[in-house]
Amino acid sequence: MNTLPSDSVSNPSWGEIVLGLLPFVVLGTAVVLFEAPLKPGPAAGVAIVVAGVLGVGGYVLILAALLWAWLKEFPRWSMPYLGYGLIFALYFSFVATPGVVLFNIPVWGSEVWGWRACVPVGLVVLVGLLLSRPPWKPLFRLFENIWKDWTFLAFGLYGFLPLILPILQDEMDHAYTLWPTLIAVLIVVAGAALYLVYARKPFRSAFLLGGMFLAVLAVSIPANYYWDTHSVNFTTGVRTLLPGPVPWQAIIIESLIAAGKLTLILAVTGLVGLLHSQVGKRTASPPSL
Repeated sequence: MNTLPSDSVSNPSWGEIVLGLLPFVVLGTAVVLFEAPLKPGPAAGVAIVVAGVLGVGGYVLILAALLWAWLKEFPRWSMPYLGYGLIFALYFSFVATPGVVLFNIPVWGSEVWGWRACVPVGLVVLVGLLLSRPPWKPLFRLFENIWKDWTFLAFGLYGFLPLILPILQDEMDHAYTLWPTLIAVLIVVAGAALYLVYARKPFRSAFLLGGMFLAVLAVSIPANYYWDTHSVNFTTGVRTLLPGPVPWQAIIIESLIAAGKLTLILAVTGLVGLLHSQVGKRTASPPSL
């Protein structure tokens, strides 16, 4: 007899929790460093170098964890790595590296990486196929995991938050972005940690949706405050504080709408769970005479 799937899973080990949080911590730290309002000088140079190392090193970490996730048949903690592996390959395909030389050989000059950016991910897939028995079993398990628990897919999308935060604060003065970014990153990490620790599905989905909403709100309020109270000349770079009262009502409403829209995108993944529930109910019900 077919039964409906349980709404809980086994509690993860500490190693799985650390692996699940690592990309949020590494990339979140890089984002915070990029937003630091440092004056030109040695400190700013060090911050940029460290942020760059974390970014590139984070990609290497993502590829290594993605291979491990493949061999482990894509458990819950691995979903952000899957998303990052794809989005980083797409991003680097539009990147050029003029001036970069390896073993006295220029790395494609000013030419963009193009399809070559997909080679690292392709190698992960190739090695994963070679080491898996049968080769395609982990991919089937990935789709099975998402089908049985839609929060797998939601957690993968939630993983993009550290990359979304700077976009929401683009062109802003870093004096206004550092603390909101730090607060938002801490909220994102907390949401991911609670998602990984708690086994029951209703709590897991609430932690992801709440983390998304609060993190976006944390950067949207300062961003809307900045643009509603400053005049920016993008040609000269001059930024002028506008006179008059601060339109707090408009700022709060605009921020709530922005946070709500992005959270709604995350919530749409719940349609997978709804579809699975309906299919499960039909399968579980006895046939009519």
